[in-house]
Amino acid sequence: MIRIQILSGKQAGQFVLARRFPFRVGRASTADLQSTEPGVWDEHFQIDYQAGESFRLIPAGNTRTLLNGRTIESPEHLVSGAEITAGSLRVRFGLTDPKTRGLLVREAMSWVLLTVVVVLECWLVVRLTH
Repeated sequence: MIRIQILSGKQAGQFVLARRFPFRVGRASTADLQSTEPGVWDEHFQIDYQAGESFRLIPAGNTRTLLNGRTIESPEHLVSGAEITAGSLRVRFGLTDPKTRGLLVREAMSWVLLTVVVVLECWLVVRLTH
């Protein structure tokens, strides 16, 4: 899952999660991230993902879309931290934090194993010294 951080405009500081692709950005009511900032077209750009490949930024039509300050006219690969500018809207593309699994079971098994080893060593010391 990706996280889009809005860097400028009325929504600055907010995050939008993209759960399905293509993820569309623009003024239109059908956009996944809708923005009324000056210079944003109805369909300005989209972010797409192909399984086994990478995320791609695809500008729409004749829009002026910048990736890290450089104008793009054809699809470009995205990396985490990339800054995208559409009109006066600036956003940062990023990956969401990975979900961590609880370590309680692993920790408990480690302590059980350590306890068994210590008990066996004590048993061996007592048995061999008598």
